[in-house]
Amino acid sequence: MARLVAIEWDTQELRLASGTKYGSSVLVDTLLSTPLHLETPSNPEAVDASVGQALSKLITQAGLSRSEVVIAAGRANVELRALSLPPASDDELPEMVRFAAQRTFAQIGDTWPLDFIRIPSTAESGLQVLASAMNPALVSKLKKVAEQANLDPKKILLRPLATASLTMAGQASLKSTASIVVSVVGDEADLLVTQDGVVALVRTSRLPSGEASVRERAIVAEIKRTWMAAESQVPPVKPTQLVVWGDLGAGPDLSQSLAEKTGLPTTILKLASVATLKCKVPDADLERFVPAVGMIHQSYHLDPNCIDFISPRKRTEKKKPVLQMALAGTILGTLAVVGIYRHYSAHWEMDRQIAGLKKESKDQEKLVKASEIKSGNWKKVASFLQSDTVWLDQLSYLSEQSLPADSMIVNGSPSFSINTQTGAALMNTSIAATEQEMLTELEENLRDNEHTVVGNKAMMNKDTKSSYPFVGTILIETPAKSLDKVQELLKKPARPIPEKAPETSEPPAQPETPAETATGNGVETAVKPNAENGRPESGAAPTQETESKETPESKETKGGAA
Repeated sequence: MARLVAIEWDTQELRLASGTKYGSSVLVDTLLSTPLHLETPSNPEAVDASVGQALSKLITQAGLSRSEVVIAAGRANVELRALSLPPASDDELPEMVRFAAQRTFAQIGDTWPLDFIRIPSTAESGLQVLASAMNPALVSKLKKVAEQANLDPKKILLRPLATASLTMAGQASLKSTASIVVSVVGDEADLLVTQDGVVALVRTSRLPSGEASVRERAIVAEIKRTWMAAESQVPPVKPTQLVVWGDLGAGPDLSQSLAEKTGLPTTILKLASVATLKCKVPDADLERFVPAVGMIHQSYHLDPNCIDFISPRKRTEKKKPVLQMALAGTILGTLAVVGIYRHYSAHWEMDRQIAGLKKESKDQEKLVKASEIKSGNWKKVASFLQSDTVWLDQLSYLSEQSLPADSMIVNGSPSFSINTQTGAALMNTSIAATEQEMLTELEENLRDNEHTVVGNKAMMNKDTKSSYPFVGTILIETPAKSLDKVQELLKKPARPIPEKAPETSEPPAQPETPAETATGNGVETAVKPNAENGRPESGAAPTQETESKETPESKETKGGAA
């Protein structure tokens, strides 16, 4: 198993620990530290460069350049609050926490990494979570420090929760009782309240520098404040024991002293008794490495009391249907085997068919090219028809929706154009009105599902003598027709074109029978035609006025007509 390197620093010292998983604990093979002097940072970039150089030296000294790295973030670098939420599933919880944090946190953005853990709750208090967010600029700053040592951090963990993880591994009673845990690192003290193995409260306080007795009094005061805060939150937590890492420089009597001053049974934990140390142990205050070793323990054992600012909790993806996918894969595999068998069994027949299809495809190339040309032409026609607009209809619509002439008039001639990108028809016209509100009313009248109207701010008419003192410009946009509408228009039958009578140079044929009406002398004579052949009925004698003899010319005309 690859080693994991944990890095943690304050204004006075940079601390490094590396190790691997060892059963339910961790095996620590490196504990190193180097002093820092960052009490009065004047240039943040210089501070980061100083930390990066110190880290690079430690990494080179320990030979850990290819190890995975986790970095600790102190309480002062993050926003940490307890949030009360309605009951929700684990899948919905990340989004609900972010929504509540944006309303509660003093400063948080959409890009801020936000992670959370569940804390003790009851039916009356609702779902309680402890949420923490970090400024993305600070995340980038921590990454840049690691990059100076050619390291790529995989996690940025909250330091107090790493201490809690190692404490619960070394003190089994924390999983069934309510306790206060104290860990002092440099000039800061991390105080945590746990209940039944779950972190309920996190506090970090700065300690005064000086003798051990002064620091002890400050720690006692902070323990009492933490106790009061735990009992006043909802739901209340009542600690029954106190767990302290190291003797805080007070010697073996610290346990009895704290028990007397706080009234809580006190347990002193040593790092050497919780973790397996396979390295040279520093002479001074071994317990200052507790957060670093705790991050290694937290990373390997997937502790639920973990807040990570590089990989925060997100909505869980739905589980893939592995069984269904396996079944589908089996079916596809079987079909593939059958297909391959059939392919090779009919190989020659398929080659023959392929050759025939290739020949047929080559024969169809001209038809395909012609079809492509027609398709391209159709696209052009469709584009034209989509943007084709009857401007008289638009003018008619403007006229129908306009206000009475005594209220407004069209000032000048409208301009017409087509939007080349969308195909929309644009009609821009200037309107003069008696009142400014008339322009707004006209815009509302013109606006519907097929017309988008945009009007500019009304201005005073430059013509002071005009009866219409207000002038405004209105842009009426009619969207392009849809392809369905174009198809409907194309399906409509075309208007019939009247046919011209064919022109002929031949004279009209003479009738075979006298069916003429003579009106030369004012006497009309008509012969009733036969219903079958149009000839006069038998027995009807032609009169003298209508009788005519056939001549060679008439026969010739008759033959031509036939």
